[in-house]
Amino acid sequence: MKSKQSIQQDASPANNQGATPQDGSQVLVSAEQPKPVKNNQLKLAPSNAPRTNKRSKKRPLPGPKKRRRGKAIKSVSSSKRLEELNESQLKTFTDRNALVNFIQQGVPASEAIRRLGLDCTERTARNLVRRKEELGAIGLIDKRWSREPEAYIFTPEVQKLTLGWYFARPAAGYRAIWKKVCKECRQLKLTEPCETTIKNYLSNLEPALKLFREGKPGIRKWDQTGKPVIRYENTTYANELWQGDHSPIRIWVRVKVFGEWKPFAVHITTLLDAHTRAIPGYVVSTKYPDSWVIALTFWRAIMPKTNRSCDVCGIPTFFETDRGRDFLAEAIAATLDGLGTVHLPDPPYYPNNKGKVERFFKTLDSGCLRLLPGHMDAIGCTVGAAQKRVHELYTLQQLDYEIGRWLDEDYHVREHSETRRAPAEYWNQTVRLNLPKSEDDLNLLLLKYDRECTVLNTGIKFTLNDRKYRYWSPQMAHFWKRRVKIRYNPEDMDSVHLYCAATGDFLCEAFDMLADTPRYTVADVKKTRTQHRRGLIERTRQYMSAVFDNDRKATERHEIAAKKQQLKAQDPSGQAPDNTSQEQSTKLRNLFDLFRRQDSGQS
Repeated sequence: MKSKQSIQQDASPANNQGATPQDGSQVLVSAEQPKPVKNNQLKLAPSNAPRTNKRSKKRPLPGPKKRRRGKAIKSVSSSKRLEELNESQLKTFTDRNALVNFIQQGVPASEAIRRLGLDCTERTARNLVRRKEELGAIGLIDKRWSREPEAYIFTPEVQKLTLGWYFARPAAGYRAIWKKVCKECRQLKLTEPCETTIKNYLSNLEPALKLFREGKPGIRKWDQTGKPVIRYENTTYANELWQGDHSPIRIWVRVKVFGEWKPFAVHITTLLDAHTRAIPGYVVSTKYPDSWVIALTFWRAIMPKTNRSCDVCGIPTFFETDRGRDFLAEAIAATLDGLGTVHLPDPPYYPNNKGKVERFFKTLDSGCLRLLPGHMDAIGCTVGAAQKRVHELYTLQQLDYEIGRWLDEDYHVREHSETRRAPAEYWNQTVRLNLPKSEDDLNLLLLKYDRECTVLNTGIKFTLNDRKYRYWSPQMAHFWKRRVKIRYNPEDMDSVHLYCAATGDFLCEAFDMLADTPRYTVADVKKTRTQHRRGLIERTRQYMSAVFDNDRKATERHEIAAKKQQLKAQDPSGQAPDNTSQEQSTKLRNLFDLFRRQDSGQS
């Protein structure tokens, strides 16, 4: 018979029903060991069998069993604590505790099992009572729950070899690494692991190790995404720091090209106030944004909005961007210098430094763009898929309007999850407003200035984005055949500013003659040309008359001086005879009359 000190440890896992422990005390489980069996119980009783002279065959001493491939020896660790148990194990523990409490209160084992609805025998119940009396609450925890398999093929030594080849050969795949590990194992007389074991082990490595395997790029990526950081606010008022960035947005728009609608992808340039998370300005375009798009975004952000219910405007103190060529261009540097804004470019390859504006793009996509027709997740990411539904798409102007409406009606008036304030309200309470002195000064800084052409008799003409433009104004009649530079706003092509290409002086403002409702027509050009021709003729006559008058007066002066010299030569005393002086005076009078008739146009 088994000793009374033996403990039944194979309680059925099916006994997993019951309630919470009913002893009312908090159970603290310690890693205690069962009490050792007394020595007198381990003695063997003498045998009554007859002795024989035959020698029994020597049997080898019992040793460890031979390990088979694919199996593992299970090692039993100390019992788990209650907080380490999962839901099913904790339920089994509470059922066992309730069963023991019933039996200790005098309820028969069969009746207690019936009340709790457990599926176990009375012997199991009595063993559980005995284990709790001897070991306490730890006796009710099944030690099989603490068993962990101990590998004998993929041992820590083999794991170390695998990681060594994994990091030493960053470009190698799982199969190549497995071959190298097997070769090392044969040399070290270790059991070779299978390829699946190597693949599963390496694929389940923590992401940080996988990034560090890539070398410096992986370490840099870990610094950007996985390195522990401390978040803090480095601003104290609105318009202190703006963050700017470009991003493609996942929506299609339609643009008319040679009379036919074509789908185009869209990019957005956004400026965000870092303190309040408000959006002072943005620009959507069908081409990748350049430095002048950034300047146009600044123009929209700085000037008060006349067509929107948005108060966010002004000039920022600092401007934070990445190190893209468009943000570091000379045009942006000159613009920021003119505005008095300090440019703060982030270190390269660290987009998380301006994570506020990066996070806004995700909010824009989920809150606005996914509700509009033409989203790429709805109709597809290819041009062919978008062309099939091109008539359902918005135009660029309609998309710009919808984004502005969403900002004014939803984003700016909704409580932000980080600041716990509505961006528009928070901006109005903390803003330090700084506006430009005049709109003309801002236009000189932010208008595009990359076109140069010659003034023709019909104005100036150039092509922008496959569209022809022709500009004219009455003042341009005075600058015929002069080289000029053009300042313009791609978002508003109704008029352009002309500057002298040689001196940079402002000349005039010209207006588009090919617009739907042009300010000047061909009739105005003809009328101005006729008036300018008359003016040129009149100015020429004035110039000629001035030259002729100077010549006549010079001739008259020379003749008078010659007569005086002649008179002095005839009369040394300076007094001429009376008859001579009368003749001379008559000749002079006739000469003056001739000059007057010539000046008056008479022959």
